Amino acid sequence: MDKLYQLLGLATRAGKLVSGEEQVLKVIRSGKAHLVLLTEDASPNAKKKIADKCSTYQVPLSIVGSRQMLGRAVGKVERVVIAVTDPGFSKSMRNRIQVIDGGERFVEDPSLRVRKKNEYEQQRSHHHPKKNEHVGQQPHERDG
Repeated sequence: MDKLYQLLGLATRAGKLVSGEEQVLKVIRSGKAHLVLLTEDASPNAKKKIADKCSTYQVPLSIVGSRQMLGRAVGKVERVVIAVTDPGFSKSMRNRIQVIDGGERFVEDPSLRVRKKNEYEQQRSHHHPKKNEHVGQQPHERDG
């Protein structure tokens, strides 16, 4: 765990972390979150909300230490939830912790992938065909 907290400190200084429930939910929705860390002493409501959102957007989730320990690692008094927005830091951290993804526990393995931003956008385009209606058409074909 000490190595995890050291990595969190480095990621904080590099500007690759987001903390606070609303900000973390925002980066999860945007597809920029590569890993979410939630404390053991988070409220049941916060745990459910974050876990559900991570499951929906296929973002790896891990339960780590206390809010004081997590806060200290990022230079704050207390933090309940943190999102890592850098794939390199995320991979290094996932190699050192147990990850929960969609409510199922597993240890880091090569088959675990973090959804890339373009995959997320690609999935969204299937749900919103009008958005990409004219993709691939020549300008004269659109003007009809």
